[in-house]
Amino acid sequence: MKALTGKAKESFLKHSIGKEIALFETMLPIYQHALIIEWLDSVGINVEVGLYPNEDGDIYFSGVIFGKIGGWDDQEYYTSRQQATEKAIERALKIFNGNH
Repeated sequence: MKALTGKAKESFLKHSIGKEIALFETMLPIYQHALIIEWLDSVGINVEVGLYPNEDGDIYFSGVIFGKIGGWDDQEYYTSRQQATEKAIERALKIFNGNH
């Protein structure tokens, strides 16, 4: 994942010692997201993706971050859970790098 840089990348790699981190870059995004979210949980940053229906019956997804850093809601809606998850993770990593 491109957004995994700086202090976030260093901390993630320390957390991931002993896991199959060498395979991380070859994993499907859904597996990368799971590992990054697990690490974010361990540093007190929680990522959640919500499901929101509109009046037309369509369903949209939006990312929310909360924890030690306070809260953040991107207040944008995406047509896929993966898009919303990627945006929420990118924001969480940016916040982590800014605080460490």
